[in-house]
Amino acid sequence: MNTKAVPRTLFCIALLTLASSLFAAEVKPHQSITKGSNIVHQAPAPPPGVSVLYSNLGPKNNAYNGNQGWTIAGPQSALGFDQAIAQPYTPAADSTIQGLQLGLGYVEGANTFAVAIFTDASGLPGKPIKVWNATNIANFGTCCTLATVVDKAGIKVTAGTQYWVVVGWDNASETLYGVWDQTYNGSQGTVAFASTGNGNVWETFTGTQSAYAIYGTTP
Repeated sequence: MNTKAVPRTLFCIALLTLASSLFAAEVKPHQSITKGSNIVHQAPAPPPGVSVLYSNLGPKNNAYNGNQGWTIAGPQSALGFDQAIAQPYTPAADSTIQGLQLGLGYVEGANTFAVAIFTDASGLPGKPIKVWNATNIANFGTCCTLATVVDKAGIKVTAGTQYWVVVGWDNASETLYGVWDQTYNGSQGTVAFASTGNGNVWETFTGTQSAYAIYGTTP
């Protein structure tokens, strides 16, 4: 299995050197599960003036599974470990990404998530192209508020080239304990994670996808 080391800065996001797969052996990513709430908020509309480049979100009243997701944690969180999660994305056409919407849930600590678009490096997250901070995230266990990040200038991506959407922590969110909620229908696919438990190296597995959408334009 390929693995790649993740330094502590930029929420375990900037990958610099290859690391031994010994760190990643038989380590599983952390999930968070809650009983949830009867409160349902309709998902917000996409950013104006853009098209859907990719989405695994459900309908407005069921956009994602608000009761279960992959744990996002900073190194100073109450959990005692850190973890970042990544999902691959391959555009069907040359495009310009101008925004993302994600199902995120806040538990405790700093209420800010680092969200990024990454290059690919041999099937794993490579280097960050763009990093945002998503703040004031709704409590985990509710649906269907979406975190929205926008880049008006746009991020150009190439058809048939794999990229990664990454959620983790940065210096402002070292105490974060949050969740990247999973899809409303439990769709399966490739997921990457890096955590204290696997020596902060990226590794991939097949599991329930995290909920998100990518918006932008095509030529």
